[in-house]
Amino acid sequence: MKLPLLLLSGLGLALQAQPIQLGVKGGVVLTDQAIGTTDESKPYTVGPSIEFQLPHNLAIETGFLYKRIGSSYRNVLLGSGAGTANVADTVYSGTSRGHSFEIPVIGKYYVHRSGPVAPYFGLGFAMRRSWQNIESVVTGPASPNVAPGTYHYDRWSSWNVGAVGAAGVRIGAGRFKVSPEFRYTRWSSETTSIFRNRNQVEFLVGLSF
Repeated sequence: MKLPLLLLSGLGLALQAQPIQLGVKGGVVLTDQAIGTTDESKPYTVGPSIEFQLPHNLAIETGFLYKRIGSSYRNVLLGSGAGTANVADTVYSGTSRGHSFEIPVIGKYYVHRSGPVAPYFGLGFAMRRSWQNIESVVTGPASPNVAPGTYHYDRWSSWNVGAVGAAGVRIGAGRFKVSPEFRYTRWSSETTSIFRNRNQVEFLVGLSF
């Protein structure tokens, strides 16, 4: 928890004197957010953004992106009646629902930033953490490791870091601008009950003013 806060605090002190643009950013996640189970995540992402404009067509963007994540599974351990559904079969099923919070920090280079149409490219990193509510159900005979029943628990994941690449175009003159963008993030592994996809591709649209 302390490391992301220290990084963002240092970034804010270094950039506080620079011109800024506030805005919002939202879009869709084009890749599955959960793997190894049935992905039941919502495809949208949304959040505020802030961009610090630097000399030489450079900028640094940060902000916050929220995602609603979820997954489900069902596994059957066949008993004496293999191939049929009977009381000797043990069924493991469950659902996970959660909230994912991302903080990207992206260095951007604009081509002809002063024009009404300005393509840009970005590289940086992102930090991610998620909260999850898990319900697991076991039916059938007890096993040596778990008894039949329903189990509930909540948990926070550890902080997860990913490398980010982005490409887009800023359209507009004056203060109000629109920025459609494709963004790719390669995440490190995350300790969580929803097995998150380490490859994340998004189409985002930013509105700045």
